[in-house]
Amino acid sequence: MKKILTKNVIYLGFISLLNDIASDMIYPLLPVFITTLGGNAKVLGLIEGASESVSSILKLISGKYSDKIKKRKPLAFIGYFLSNALRPFYVLAHHWFVVFFVRFFDRVGKGIRTAPRDALIADSVDAEYRGRAFGFHRTLDNFGALIGPVLATLILYLTHQNIKAVFLFSIIPGLFVLFLFFFVKEVEQTSSLKDYSRESSLKGNEKLPRKIKLFLFSLFIFTLGNSSDAFLILRLKEAGIETIYIPIIWGIFNFIKSVGNYPAGLLSDKIGRKKVILVGWFLYALIYFLFGVIENKQLVLILFFFYGIYYSLTEGAERAYIADNVMSYVRGKAYGYYNFAISISSLPASFLFGYLWENYSFTVAFITGASLSLVAFIVFLFSSLLDK
Repeated sequence: MKKILTKNVIYLGFISLLNDIASDMIYPLLPVFITTLGGNAKVLGLIEGASESVSSILKLISGKYSDKIKKRKPLAFIGYFLSNALRPFYVLAHHWFVVFFVRFFDRVGKGIRTAPRDALIADSVDAEYRGRAFGFHRTLDNFGALIGPVLATLILYLTHQNIKAVFLFSIIPGLFVLFLFFFVKEVEQTSSLKDYSRESSLKGNEKLPRKIKLFLFSLFIFTLGNSSDAFLILRLKEAGIETIYIPIIWGIFNFIKSVGNYPAGLLSDKIGRKKVILVGWFLYALIYFLFGVIENKQLVLILFFFYGIYYSLTEGAERAYIADNVMSYVRGKAYGYYNFAISISSLPASFLFGYLWENYSFTVAFITGASLSLVAFIVFLFSSLLDK
């Protein structure tokens, strides 16, 4: 019997913690930094959408390749190395196109590592503990996203709001990411049905089961309405929040996500993944609708914090749902398609959102996003009923 939290799960959790410290020292400041370099909401949508969409191809390829070579660790390491080696180069940016270049290859690294890493986590624990394992991983990941903005705020304070100093300091946690990865071990992949969830509908072949295909289709629709969170930072600015407070607000947001990840993973182990996912998607639709109609600065801020609960509910449950319904020897492929479905819709989602914001209003943009997510909720709800 495997432990609830194996050494691999723990090491990968702390790797994500450190990686997100480095990443989220920078990410909340990018929308502001881009505007100082001549960019606007359309440019932000282009950068975020293009970067995520291109990485989606690599997520799919990397996941399938990890199944083929039966190794997850090397691809995950390459991805972490590429991202952490490139982030400090934001300091050289004198035009938004340089930001585009660095952000693009940062996301290339994410594309290479994500599916093999998620498959490695799933391979490292028994099925009944996967919700908790992914919840633990997302907890540390999001806790890193809390520490990063706090450090960024401190550095901004000490350097008289020198954003480029933050970029340079991101090197330190990045080095620790690469060091810890040497302690991660490969896990033997098995084709045995004993590792199979009772919910699985796969019958011993390498094709993805119908319920996973239906889920991925729903997820694709959902993500069309789920633009980059960078737009939420612009929404905070639009509501009157000062730049110096943005990193700490982003940190609190990630603290809320972090606190909720493990309990939500445990809940999905107890009552089922689908129920937790559906609640999370419905909450997202409601919050995005309110983002579009609320004007009060304090209420917008509170709403932003509630948005973290949506992440808590869905991040671990979605990944565990994938693992429950595929065999280990096609798990990399399944996570590749999962991340592909999310990322390939990011370009039209972010570009559409930026276009609607610039040419109409943020209200139209947010309500459009809420509507698409509600459609995805309905599709997944009825597809789930068909699988009973």
